[in-house]
Amino acid sequence: MRQACRWAGVAAIMLAAPLARAHELVCEKTVNGAAVAEVDSYPATLTFQATVRNVHPTDVSIVEWVSDRFMDPPRLELDLALPVGGSRTFEYGLTIASYEECVALAGEAGMSCSTAGGCARLDNRFAAGWDQGEAQCTARVVCKPPAIPPPPPPSGATRTLGFWKTHVDAATACIAGGPIDLGFVTLDSLEDLLGLLWSSPARYPSGDPRDALGRFRVLLAHQTATAICNTRAFGTTTPLVAEAVSALGGTACGDIKGLVDDLTAFNEQGDALPFPDGFVVGPAQPVDARQIAVDPTSPTGESCSP
Repeated sequence: MRQACRWAGVAAIMLAAPLARAHELVCEKTVNGAAVAEVDSYPATLTFQATVRNVHPTDVSIVEWVSDRFMDPPRLELDLALPVGGSRTFEYGLTIASYEECVALAGEAGMSCSTAGGCARLDNRFAAGWDQGEAQCTARVVCKPPAIPPPPPPSGATRTLGFWKTHVDAATACIAGGPIDLGFVTLDSLEDLLGLLWSSPARYPSGDPRDALGRFRVLLAHQTATAICNTRAFGTTTPLVAEAVSALGGTACGDIKGLVDDLTAFNEQGDALPFPDGFVVGPAQPVDARQIAVDPTSPTGESCSP
């Protein structure tokens, strides 16, 4: 979102200038008060200031126009007389909604972009013109991907399948950590997560019966998704999750079935421990959760392998 340009810091006065005069201008530009600003949270609000200064030793200089693609409008036609040593500051703003938007802006004409090291470098140019030339200056914005908050310290706490399938607020916080890959299906939304947790081991959403592979996959997926939410919420981890995801991606029913009890035990082991500080439990909402749930599983045509 661009903001209308405004003049700030009136350090110059308007003077009439003769037609034939030499002019000398320089400009300085900052963003958020510095030559370089780094952002890693979005939306990011940027404030640009560009100061045009008359550096001619003895004469008035006339600023005929100023331009910057982030101003609104991007070019202003002026007849601004600056006395010797006089200056005028132009201030304007820009809001960058996301890291992806910054990358797109940096890649447009007139910008330079470098994504090496996981960042986008945004250099935009301010120019001030007079009858025989122009002065240019830039400020740099370095956009970084959004900072990922560190996982919570291990607390030992866990909660069972019954908790995660009925607490909508907790499930929402879990899926906000990103998609959950279960080997045979990926959960991308709250509807997917609750749908998997509420899914029937006996039947597909269509009502068709599941075969043995489908049943075992759902039983282990229930506990695996629960364990992943326990890790994300409480920092309580187990290597069984990686084993389960690997098994779920295959068709060895014996391996899949053999992990169900172990992961169930993991999810139950810390169920009596208190929630860590800052964890928002929210009320139990089984009816609402069931209505939100959309089972993401479907027949694959696969069957148990030896």
